[in-house]
Amino acid sequence: MSTGKKGKNNEDIQENNRSVVLQILTQQEICTRVQIAEKTGLQQASITKIIAEFIEAGLVEEIGLVEGKKGRRSIGLRLKAEQVKVAAVKISRDMFQTGLFDIKGKLYEKYSEKTNIADGVPYIVERIKQCIDDMRRQHPEILAIGIAVPGPYDRRTGKIVLMADRIGWETVDFTEEFVNAYDIPVVIDHDADAGALAEWKYGTYHNEKGTLVHLLASEGIGAGIVSNGEILLNRSRISSEIGHMSIDLNGERCSCGNAGCLRLYCSSLALVKRAEREVGEYPESILAGKGKITAEDIFSGMEKGDPFCIRLIRDTGYYMGCGLANIINIFSADAIRISDLMVQGGDILMEAIRSTVKERVLPAYQKSLSIEYSKLKKETVLYGAAALACDMLLNHFRLVSGRLVRINEENGGGESA
Repeated sequence: MSTGKKGKNNEDIQENNRSVVLQILTQQEICTRVQIAEKTGLQQASITKIIAEFIEAGLVEEIGLVEGKKGRRSIGLRLKAEQVKVAAVKISRDMFQTGLFDIKGKLYEKYSEKTNIADGVPYIVERIKQCIDDMRRQHPEILAIGIAVPGPYDRRTGKIVLMADRIGWETVDFTEEFVNAYDIPVVIDHDADAGALAEWKYGTYHNEKGTLVHLLASEGIGAGIVSNGEILLNRSRISSEIGHMSIDLNGERCSCGNAGCLRLYCSSLALVKRAEREVGEYPESILAGKGKITAEDIFSGMEKGDPFCIRLIRDTGYYMGCGLANIINIFSADAIRISDLMVQGGDILMEAIRSTVKERVLPAYQKSLSIEYSKLKKETVLYGAAALACDMLLNHFRLVSGRLVRINEENGGGESA
């Protein structure tokens, strides 16, 4: 009779142990075999064997004696993270970015390119591929590719369900275009989810347990949630989209078909539309008489003390706080991190967000809650794409002829997350 469970052979166990040790090494600048044993619970002999394999593969180096507990000295170990790199790609409405990272999340180089939807989505996809190919030619040590795409993103089909105001992206099969096109692993996920993983791994929230919400606030509004180090996924594996949460049942109709969606109140596009609609009532504002208002104009006016611009930012913070309050109450989040264009709202935006959340969130959820801007700022999603690729390597690798490879690399390509 089948139990429905699969046993693990010795090689599976060894691969898991190597993965655990490698993850410890990525989290520490310098550590010792004793410290790794304490953190992992593995026997000293197992640690010694794994570290010997890593040293032989050129992944780890010994750096001399370091101070340990009770004054005892042990040989220090350092992960040679620069030996293992990943390519990261961020795709957004009007641009894409590529970046070169090592397995510890250090950014080495970055490239940005504006896109024009009039050129056609197939052309933009080819440009992204060209940039990836150029990076791989220059850096053969790249072992995986992470791609963050706008959402909602369906991980089962490899397609974007809806990209508001940008027709055409829904036709792209990301699995076919990227995962199946490369001979190294490729992992693709929703931009806000990827950013949440980056915040967990590289940001200011360093707890091993808890729930972190990453709010991606730019032309659209997205949210990713990481709980205990794992991206929170629903059963259908379609990314959540806080931007299409209705906060006004009788509000403006959104392109998704819903009414009063959050993105219509606190995205940068919404900020500009409100400014254009109301600027006539503020003839003394520095925005008055401008032919075309941009979000940067409003942020600049706020910094110069323009009352109209300040009011626009405060109103935006109020609506953003309303959306976050719903998320906090539902998931009892421990931390909120906000990134991208709207962080330029600075203290004025943040004060309005925190004030609104305080009014609308259950007191029990506020005791340990922290709401901050991401220290990664506009690069959070690019770091997130790198985090996706690094996580895949850290959790699914083996040493083949002294080289770190994805477990199923010999099958060609990787998988959509």
